[in-house]
Amino acid sequence: MIIGAMCVSVIFVGINNCSTVPPVVAVERTIFYHERAAGMYSALPYVLAQRIPKWWTWYHYICPVARRVYGLIVAQYGDIGDTIKVLGIFPDPSIKWHVQNHFSSELNFIGQTAAILVAFAAFFALMFAVYQDIEEDINEQDMNHEL
Repeated sequence: MIIGAMCVSVIFVGINNCSTVPPVVAVERTIFYHERAAGMYSALPYVLAQRIPKWWTWYHYICPVARRVYGLIVAQYGDIGDTIKVLGIFPDPSIKWHVQNHFSSELNFIGQTAAILVAFAAFFALMFAVYQDIEEDINEQDMNHEL
């Protein structure tokens, strides 16, 4: 129950952060439909996105939501030796054993999890900075071209 609450809280934060996206999508939708009608988009990428192949399972290891939930579970419960009642398992296992076997988690991977989350944020910050630099160059060229 507590793990479910942790998962829901992580998802809530993600959904809350995504609440800024719909206004952008509403504006971009008309552009998308116009470009699709002009034949600028192929249906192939949309079809491929529907049937994600097995070799894409690696994404789970860098997915920020999965990493946050993993980090929360392991950091909070990965070293607790108290017993827990689990349906179908007798004798009652320790919380540490259950977290390691049910979630395939290790306390040693907390550093890697933190590194993945920091790298993910740094990647998007870098992409934002690059985009801003490119946008400034384009705006500067437009202003010089208008003169």
